[in-house]
Amino acid sequence: ARREAKAGQGRAKGKASRASSLASSRLSRHFSMSFVATPAAWAIGTIMAFIGIAISTYNIIGHIRHYTAPPLQKDIVRLLFVVPLYGVCSILSLILWDLSPYVEVIRDIYEAFVIYTFLNLMLTFGGGEHHIAVELMDKPPMSHPCPLCWLPPINLNAGFVKAVKRGALQFVICKLVFATISVALLGAGEYENPAWQDINLVVYNIAYTIALYALLLFYLATKEIVSTMSPAQKFLAIK
Repeated sequence: ARREAKAGQGRAKGKASRASSLASSRLSRHFSMSFVATPAAWAIGTIMAFIGIAISTYNIIGHIRHYTAPPLQKDIVRLLFVVPLYGVCSILSLILWDLSPYVEVIRDIYEAFVIYTFLNLMLTFGGGEHHIAVELMDKPPMSHPCPLCWLPPINLNAGFVKAVKRGALQFVICKLVFATISVALLGAGEYENPAWQDINLVVYNIAYTIALYALLLFYLATKEIVSTMSPAQKFLAIK
C-alpha cells in the first residue's frame, strides 16, 4: 500500500512537472511568433530605454556633483536609479526572454526598496521622524479614508510613524523572501507551477496594498508638513 501511495505521488509530481514544461514551451512558441521577438521591437525598446536611462543618469550625475543636501539627495538618487535599472531589465527581458524571470526578480526587489525610500524621503523632508511625530501630536485623531472609514480613528503620534514605516518595510522583506524562493524554483524548474504563481500573486498584492495604504495614511496626516515637497506628484512620477 505504501509503495502504491509513493508511486501515485510520483505520477502526480510527474504530471505537474510535464504540465509546467508544456506551459513554458507554449509561452516560448507564442513569444517566438510575436512582434516583440523581432529585431525591430528590440531596436525600438532599446532606443526608448536608453533615452530614459540618459535623462535619469544626467539627473543623477547632477545631484552627485552638487551634493549639498546629503540626507535628501541620497534618497533622491536612489529613486532616480529606478529608471536605468528598469531600462536595463526591460532590454534584457525583451532580448533574452528565457532569462526574464531572473531579471524580473532584481527589478521587483528594487521596486519594493523604492517604496521604502520614498517614505524615508518624506520623513527627511519633514524634518525627521522625531520632528514629524512631535508635529502630529498636536493634531486630533485621523479617520481612515473611504471605504475603511468604519475603522477606529488613528492616533497621530510616534507610534503612528513607526507603524507606517513597518507597513512599508514589510513589503521590502516580503519581496526579498519571495524573490529568493522564486530563484530556487526557477533552478528546480517549478517556477511556472500554478500553485506557486497563485501564492506569489496573492501575497504580493496584499503586501503591496498594505505598503501603499501606509504611504497614503502618512500623506494624509502630514500633507501640511510636506506640502512644499509635492509628494503626490512625485509619487505619481515614480509609478
